[in-house]
Amino acid sequence: MKILIEVSGLSQKTFHYFASHLKKINPDFVFGFIVKSEFRDFLNFDKKYNNKIFLYPKNFVSAITEIESIIDFEEKAKTSMWEIISKDRNIGGTYQSNSVGYGSSIQSDKNSLINIFSNKLAFFKQIFSDFQPDIFIPAMAQASIDVSILEGLCKIYSCEYVVLASARVKNYFSFCNNAMLNITGIDKTYYQENNTNVSTQSRELYTELINELEAPDYFDSIVDVSPTGSLSESIKLVLVKPFVLFFEAIKYGFKNQNFFYAKTAYQIGLKRGIQSIRLKSKSFGIQPKSEDKFIYFPLHLNPEYSTLFQGGMITDQIVLIEMLSKSIPSNWTVLVKEHPATIKFRLRPKKFYKKISSFPNVFFIRTFEDTHKIISRSSMIATISGTSAWEAILRGKPVLTFSPYKDVFNATDLSSEVKDMNSLPETIRNELERISNITPEERQKRITKLLDSILINSFWVTHPKVMVYDEIGSEEQYETCGKELAEGFINYLQKLKINYKKNI
Repeated sequence: MKILIEVSGLSQKTFHYFASHLKKINPDFVFGFIVKSEFRDFLNFDKKYNNKIFLYPKNFVSAITEIESIIDFEEKAKTSMWEIISKDRNIGGTYQSNSVGYGSSIQSDKNSLINIFSNKLAFFKQIFSDFQPDIFIPAMAQASIDVSILEGLCKIYSCEYVVLASARVKNYFSFCNNAMLNITGIDKTYYQENNTNVSTQSRELYTELINELEAPDYFDSIVDVSPTGSLSESIKLVLVKPFVLFFEAIKYGFKNQNFFYAKTAYQIGLKRGIQSIRLKSKSFGIQPKSEDKFIYFPLHLNPEYSTLFQGGMITDQIVLIEMLSKSIPSNWTVLVKEHPATIKFRLRPKKFYKKISSFPNVFFIRTFEDTHKIISRSSMIATISGTSAWEAILRGKPVLTFSPYKDVFNATDLSSEVKDMNSLPETIRNELERISNITPEERQKRITKLLDSILINSFWVTHPKVMVYDEIGSEEQYETCGKELAEGFINYLQKLKINYKKNI
């Protein structure tokens, strides 16, 4: 069996141990790796194995543009080049209005965009043609045109697309066959007619989740920030960090011969520092009152995989907030909360906050307010996708999602996807009534059945933050991640009835 793996800088050690463990299970596994030349650790790791290494070119700009090849790819993969480009956090920057600092010097240049797409497509097509993989494993959360090109090539070359995805419950992960990260195996198990008696483990897990609602103990729970700190902290944000960002951009420029980011790095760093102070200030946003009726919309980090890919065609969160503003009952408000990670990692344009605040019935919640208490006090949750929706379902709250992405909780029918914006006022009222008619007993039954499906189709990851790049791990942690990933992968192949022991 031939397995092609896309390696990122933060996944290289995990995939080294993943491949090493699979080799122990079956020496006939053959691996191909798509890597960048700077991933020296990975290249040194795998000298002892007879693995095929495919090195990224330093750039994908050339005099050759094969538009016919792009058209052929679009037809066979049933996609559009422009949709794919719009999901790239750099060259698709012109489609992204909710962030500053991402983008590219060619983001509005039609011919240059087509040229880069053409050359990347040719590069990946050559790999598939030469290596002829049975299975392709992409790097997680890349948010570039590579994701959709590689997924499309898997369809064209009849290669199994296998990507890791969080099950949104504790440290459980699963594999799925699509870039949207829809874990279809969980849904399939949930809908099986004979899946009526849930396990003791799922009941215990349900009790554990309910008992920790106000302080959930799983890796991707939101950690709220504290209000603005000392004067020295503020000085560091606006005087020190901008220079650090500038020198990092210069270093990147010399390394990659691309100084696009260096041109604005200092200004972006300064603005990010000012934004951090503002967002952490007690004067930014309100504290909701206990008697308030509101629909809660937690902002997504942007540009990020959750919006660029899982958001579908609508990735502008201002548009969604405007639709909610037009649709809620007259005695309601829309309360919006900034994603805490924005304070440290992202910069939004001033007009973003100004536009949201201009809606008469929309208000920001103070960034340091406890998210879990807000969910508990809300009348409804609206989100593109995410953990907040799952936490709301556990609390019995109505949930609206604005994405074709199928969250693992969709199978329970305890949430509703908004498919028609023109009917949103009616959808809100209908969903309130529908959810209120579901008894606590019925809700618990559906959730425990879902948890049973998750346990059947998932595996436990000991160091999830290391696995998903949130933390830099130790050598031992990477080895554990690789082994657990390999064992979960084998179980996934068995469920697909793929004979991984077959000699090649």
